[in-house]
Amino acid sequence: MPYTLNGIGTRYYGRKNTSVVRGDCEFCKRPAQLSSFDTRECFCILYIPFIPLGKYRIQSQCSSCRRHYRIPFAAFQSQVDGMLGPLRAAVQRAPRDLKARLELIDTLIGMRMTTEAEREAIDAATALPAESVLHLRAGYLLAARGSSAAATEWYRKAVAADPKSADARRSYGSQLFDRGQLEEAARELEESRRIDGSNLRTTFLLAEAYYGLKRWPQALQTYEQLASSDPSLTSDKGILRELRDCKMALGYPLSDAERKAGRNWWPFGKSKPGHLKPAKNPGDTNWKRIGLGLAILVTVLVGGGFAYASWLQKHVDIYFDNGVNKTLTASIDGVSFALPSGSPVSASTGPGQHVIRILDAKSGTEVENYKATIPSESMWDALFAHRFFVYNVAGAHIYRRQVIGYAPQESDRTYEEHVIAFDRFIPQTSVDYVFTTPPESIDMSSSASREEKVAFNVADDLDYNKLGNQSFQDGKWNDAEKAFRFAVLLDPCGIGQRNLVQMLSLKDADAAASQARTWIVSCPSSVNAHRSYQDAMVAGGKQKAVFAEYAARVVSQPQDAASHYLYGRLLEETGQSGAQYREALRLDPKFSWAHFALGYNELELEHDLAAAEEMAAALRLLSHDRSMIGPYAMAAAAAGRTDEARALVTSLQHEGYDPLVWSAKWTLALGGRDFDGAKRMVDQLARAHLESEDGIYALRLQLAGCRGDEAEIDQLLVDGEKRKSLHGIVNRFEFERDLQGRRYAAAVALADTELASEEGGTPFLYEIYTAAAQMMAGDAAAANARLHKLSAKLTEPDSATQAPFAAMIRGLKGQIPADTMLASVRKGNLSLTQHAYFLLGARALAARDETHARQLFRKSESRSLDFSFPYLAAREEGKEKGRS
Repeated sequence: MPYTLNGIGTRYYGRKNTSVVRGDCEFCKRPAQLSSFDTRECFCILYIPFIPLGKYRIQSQCSSCRRHYRIPFAAFQSQVDGMLGPLRAAVQRAPRDLKARLELIDTLIGMRMTTEAEREAIDAATALPAESVLHLRAGYLLAARGSSAAATEWYRKAVAADPKSADARRSYGSQLFDRGQLEEAARELEESRRIDGSNLRTTFLLAEAYYGLKRWPQALQTYEQLASSDPSLTSDKGILRELRDCKMALGYPLSDAERKAGRNWWPFGKSKPGHLKPAKNPGDTNWKRIGLGLAILVTVLVGGGFAYASWLQKHVDIYFDNGVNKTLTASIDGVSFALPSGSPVSASTGPGQHVIRILDAKSGTEVENYKATIPSESMWDALFAHRFFVYNVAGAHIYRRQVIGYAPQESDRTYEEHVIAFDRFIPQTSVDYVFTTPPESIDMSSSASREEKVAFNVADDLDYNKLGNQSFQDGKWNDAEKAFRFAVLLDPCGIGQRNLVQMLSLKDADAAASQARTWIVSCPSSVNAHRSYQDAMVAGGKQKAVFAEYAARVVSQPQDAASHYLYGRLLEETGQSGAQYREALRLDPKFSWAHFALGYNELELEHDLAAAEEMAAALRLLSHDRSMIGPYAMAAAAAGRTDEARALVTSLQHEGYDPLVWSAKWTLALGGRDFDGAKRMVDQLARAHLESEDGIYALRLQLAGCRGDEAEIDQLLVDGEKRKSLHGIVNRFEFERDLQGRRYAAAVALADTELASEEGGTPFLYEIYTAAAQMMAGDAAAANARLHKLSAKLTEPDSATQAPFAAMIRGLKGQIPADTMLASVRKGNLSLTQHAYFLLGARALAARDETHARQLFRKSESRSLDFSFPYLAAREEGKEKGRS
């Protein structure tokens, strides 16, 4: 290994063709990152390289102890040419030869060229998707690099390619186990053991999964089977301890060995070595020699510093970061090099203008041409504020610059971050951890109270769609639009298009329709593109034009399932649209949107069981859209299919916190009256800080109301009064509570004072309910006056968004029949049906038709599919009892 003393000695400089895996170091035996790379050893003075000594290939350098193997680069290159050349040629001759692919990948792994092995494995698995063993290789290499999410996906593909492969099931289950997804891990490991019961690792992992899930009977049985398969394990303390825990949980007697294995012994003390100081030998001080030595040292320091600063001025690092999912070729000023996806490649150049070209590695066509300017800097800055640049290919990646204040005490630690997006060429200075994860802690001197370190890395948890959604939620619409448009540039057929159209539709229906047309041109087969276009046209009042357009499409393409579905969406009558959806399913039984639309029609007709079955059929298809999950949960809850729905919804969950699935499970918990389960859900959400405090409060209030826990409601309302941000939630709940308690005058007063004083005034729907409260209290004149004012506020009563509210006002006044009002509300917005029934109940009650009123209130309760307002009030009004 190189060695320096006081900055003088040998060091490695430069790093190319890097491969990094996670594993156990062969020297220090600790888990660490093991890096292999090309480098050059130089003799240095004050860490400044002066004399190049040789070029080497470093193998498995430990990030902890820094020890490694090394091979002269010429010898290593000879190995590469001799071993890999024929193998690559064999793959090129027969791209579909599995044996040739595997031999190349395994040879690269053996030579510790894991980055190239990973690329070859992914290419091979893509070319031969039916070969499970290739998916396994890709998963193994990604897991070794620490890319857990990507590894899990490849293992899943391995299982899909060969469901009867015990190795694939075991690898997938092991990866899920490592990620803490124990239920799914147990399921895969059970299947692996069923296929091949002789593998002890499968049995051990399955036992550990059961143990983590606290499924004690299965864990105990599996541990005992493991011990019986290998007698040496009967004395293993770890196995014995876990057997002990299982038996204690089940109340079974313990053996002596299991009882002893549970004991912990604390060390009584440690010996303290003494410290010996060698005696100093006195002698005469030669001040002349010391002065000469100091002069030489100062000269070397100053000269070396200038030389090093000059070298840094002329050698600026540029990291080429390829966030595009394909291999490219990069060149700077004509010097070309490979640019794999996901692994930054560094190059060095000097100040001035440089031409950067990015080419497709296969076709050689130019993808990007960029003129980069690197400004010159002073020697002082070059020496003490080291800089580098990042070339972000296609601007695809978003970066995070983190400033971490390390401190001995947790409470003294600080953290701040800055997200860097949209930029192509990014300058950075004074970064301690470049494209590496900063450590949890660092070694600090005893006198330091805090030490700041800076890290720069790809923000793997962010893409432009997530960034746009965050900006939109924060009210930064311009930033959100910019992010969504960038997402569209990177993926013209991706979800960014839908996000952009939906955001534009909130402020300009014509702009939304124009963007949707662009989307259709880019992705003509995308059903979502056509759906968004139709919605934007309808929102802009162009129903006739879009209806004619898709009616003509059905005529011209009668055998196209999508045409029938899209035409059906625009039909007014549920029966007519249902016929189109059924024709679409006849042509394509696996058309998920048609299944869902048919289910939605059934939900409009209040055929909840049929609706749940059709929506479930849609969700079981791989082509389903995730927006279907919420409506399905509501239909299943209304149909009493909560257990079946919970299993299906859980199978659709994405990694980590999945808001869509969580919300669906919440609806199912409330619908199935599993209030304890709902409480556990909201408690877990609060502990993980996955929702705002205000959002958690609203969920707890909704749960307490559904549960009928008046003491909990009272306490929550008292707590809510103490926080200004919760006043709106509290006031709206108090309004509903007054309706629920038939305190109509109090509800009207609350609406005209507290709700009216909120920013934006009383919500329009609550204004209608206030009129309903006045009507139920017997003050028809005041109710009609209020409704007249509300009608005047509807500037476009025939538009898709305002028509349901116009119908509710007219229905409450008695100007239109109940069926007409319900049909208009359902067509405009199905989620408003519960309100329509409640308002019709209020109208019947005002007419003293209490029997019919109770029926309508019970309808309102049953159609409150999300168990929110007016669920509680409708439930109370629908009870069979006398009125005050």
